[in-house]
Amino acid sequence: MCQEQSAEDAETGSTVRLLYDLREVFQGEDRLYTDEILRRLYRLPESGWNATEYGQSVLNAHKLSVMLRGYDLRSRRWRVGTENKHGYERSDLEDVWARYLPPIPVPAGPIGSD
Repeated sequence: MCQEQSAEDAETGSTVRLLYDLREVFQGEDRLYTDEILRRLYRLPESGWNATEYGQSVLNAHKLSVMLRGYDLRSRRWRVGTENKHGYERSDLEDVWARYLPPIPVPAGPIGSD
């Protein structure tokens, strides 16, 4: 029973870490395709998303989808040229960020600038 709880805690920690990292990769973007999200996540220093396990990436498009489904987030599909691309919109993620993450701190202005 303790092992099951530990696995659940680890999974919850991973999904919260994913939300933090998604907030970072979406800076300045209204929409990102899944493949671009993964590229950006893999490049984050110390994130661990680019790690492999049993020869497979720890995070791929399917795993990303499964992790976000727990927050009732689904990818959207857009037609790009002759192909369909899947991805996520910032507007869908903002509500989840507001509910599960602390707000991004606003830097204080210079002292005495009221």
